[in-house]
Amino acid sequence: MRVLIAAGGTAGHINPALAIAGAIKKADPSAEIHFAGRKEGMEYRLVGQAGYPFHHIEITGFQRRLSLNNIKRNIVTLWNLALSGPKAKAIMKEVKPDLVIGCGGYVSGPVVRCAAKMGIHTAIHEQNAFPGVTNKLLAPDVDLVFAAVPAAVEKLGAPDKTIVVGNPVRPEVFTQAKNREAIRAELGAGDRTVILIDMEKLVEETLSKYDFTYLEKYLAYGQKYRTGIWDMNADFDASLDMTGLLLGSTAESAPITLDGTLEGVMAGGAKMDAAMGLTMDLRPFLKALTDGQNGGMSASDTELLDALAEEGIHMELRGDLEAGQLYISLGGAFLEQAAGLPADTWYSMDMSAIYEDMGLDYGALMEMTTGDVDYTALLSLLLSTVEPNDKDTAYSELTQAVDLAAQLLRDDAWAVSGNDRILHYALEQDGVAADFTFTLTMRGDDVSAYDLSVELSADVDGSAPMSISLQESMDADGRMEASMQCDAAGLMDLEFSMSGRYTEGKTAPETEPPKGAVVVDLTAPEAPADPVPTSGDPAEVVIDKIYTTGGGFIGVTEG
Repeated sequence: MRVLIAAGGTAGHINPALAIAGAIKKADPSAEIHFAGRKEGMEYRLVGQAGYPFHHIEITGFQRRLSLNNIKRNIVTLWNLALSGPKAKAIMKEVKPDLVIGCGGYVSGPVVRCAAKMGIHTAIHEQNAFPGVTNKLLAPDVDLVFAAVPAAVEKLGAPDKTIVVGNPVRPEVFTQAKNREAIRAELGAGDRTVILIDMEKLVEETLSKYDFTYLEKYLAYGQKYRTGIWDMNADFDASLDMTGLLLGSTAESAPITLDGTLEGVMAGGAKMDAAMGLTMDLRPFLKALTDGQNGGMSASDTELLDALAEEGIHMELRGDLEAGQLYISLGGAFLEQAAGLPADTWYSMDMSAIYEDMGLDYGALMEMTTGDVDYTALLSLLLSTVEPNDKDTAYSELTQAVDLAAQLLRDDAWAVSGNDRILHYALEQDGVAADFTFTLTMRGDDVSAYDLSVELSADVDGSAPMSISLQESMDADGRMEASMQCDAAGLMDLEFSMSGRYTEGKTAPETEPPKGAVVVDLTAPEAPADPVPTSGDPAEVVIDKIYTTGGGFIGVTEG
């Protein structure tokens, strides 16, 4: 029997997967176990140490917070998503598995979903009381679902085929001690009672004592821009000076500068048509970087940099997020020369197909993204990850952490000044200072505007002084301002600013390319793949028994 296990991200996914592999080998020494995961992930190292064959598939998660770095990461994520389906099929063709098991993490999505579509037996294991997104979306389509705790059964959404088995534990955890008493001694438990803390219940009970009206109203404030038609425009610019890091350079200042505009229209929070243009001047920095080098920059390099600084890059994005269809048009001499992209070409992406290849339900994700925010559930999930420092004080530590979070954000933490509600905290310790101010302006019972200011500074012995300043605001008329300044003495100076406005629009956005445009489908279906042979007819590969041992292992025998 051949088994393919997909797991990645954290040791909480990978170690149970390795335990399952060990249990299968114990039940059937002839079983052939393979793993799928990221080469850049923890799974590559841990699986390699265990000696199992490893198959690489690159999957990353989307970053929801808007930043230049996250935009870059999300572009890479889209590319990886588009390639994940064909890569998963290639792995199936190579391994020819009789059973595919997903243990969580983004990588398990496309692997398990691909196997299910090809008629291969599938199972998933969820280690947490709060199931991960990947497992929640895979649960309806797999043959069997294993849960570590009863609390996860209903959340996974497939109770009829879910079995509570606990968390698989690697044998080496127990080989270090010969018996129960020795294990308890190793853990320092002695004869004392071991207390299990239900973190989910603790968080829910604590938060139920307080009201979070103002925070919930702020979250509702953002919802209004997801209804109706809104025109949007923005200007942004940035400057990054890293001259101090250029060894041997005589330049006093050689910043990288960027200027850009964004104009567009959005309807219902899903339909969009937006155009962005930006120019970036790298010439001063690269000149300083190459000063003293033989030849310096070539003529062709200089021509490309001139095109980037003077004409820049142009991009138009159209689509319907609810339908999952996006179109992107890229232009500018720089892209045509540097990347070889043809002019006047649109690139289409079927987001539903991309997510399906990843093992995710795009419709369900859209519902989670655009639906009402359950603040209590969100905070519960975040706080459930708090790690106590001392086992003897674990419960009090966790209780204090939950209560502190509630006190920081509950209604009576906000000061009242006229129509404003102000949340302010200041901290200074060991050379590090932080100042946080969040102001909500109320119009009746609703938020009409907000202002956020964050000031951070560090002046610690042995390191360069650093300061970071962040500001963001939006007024009642939809005008927004955002800026960031970062100064690391002698090393880096960064400035970024953006201003724009949302105004109620009348004309719905164009969601498709212009008529007659050349459209390249990046997610076009491939030609049907050859049937994947297995070690036997799939109909004859039967899971005879799934059981747990005293160590919490899952064993699978082939009938």
